[in-house]
Amino acid sequence: TIATILLALGENAPSPPANDPFRYTSSGKRNPSQTTSGIKFTRRRLPCPGTWDQRATYGSPFLMSAVSQDFVAWPQALRGDGPLKYSEVLVNPDLKTVIVAYFQLVVFFTGILNPVTKYLLSKFALPKPGEGTTMEDMEHNSFLTVTTKAIGSKGSEGDAIMYFPRDAGYLDTARMLVETGLSMALEESNLPVESGGFFTPGFALGEILLNRLTKTGTYYHASVM
Repeated sequence: TIATILLALGENAPSPPANDPFRYTSSGKRNPSQTTSGIKFTRRRLPCPGTWDQRATYGSPFLMSAVSQDFVAWPQALRGDGPLKYSEVLVNPDLKTVIVAYFQLVVFFTGILNPVTKYLLSKFALPKPGEGTTMEDMEHNSFLTVTTKAIGSKGSEGDAIMYFPRDAGYLDTARMLVETGLSMALEESNLPVESGGFFTPGFALGEILLNRLTKTGTYYHASVM
């Protein structure tokens, strides 16, 4: 995450391509619909990890939300779907934690935007590749909950939730990669696409991959009201 941020803000940051490959349908046509982001302070009731009880939580901006927006926009374009508003927040237990999180963001970006403090942070403060959180924290003190809400053209509403009970950035990313490979190797004849292309795992593997993930630790539930 830190390496991605430093690259995006550095002198050698890659320029966006004239024809963004993440905005095309599976047939190769450009999808005119856009995926926009909505990063804001929120207060809502979310599932409490472990018990799934509902309690009030607070959301604050997440560092990687701008990058994640492209990951969401890609399959949206592949399917040829319409406009989508995407919002990603960091869940906090109380307002005090939100205020601290905002202050940390301001200090962090102020530091890396200044060449002098950026060098000092990179050299002495920020973790190096291979460093970071411990295995204990990743297994027992980390989780990821992804909630979605959709509103149909006639007013119907759909909700879905996906929950990873451990660190999703490293441990469960490795599991997802393995299950993606196994989906292609063992269940190729059942995949929703019949030929190759510039696809996301979710678009190319569909419920085959989802079923493998839920059998190995991921919780998923969707409903239409």
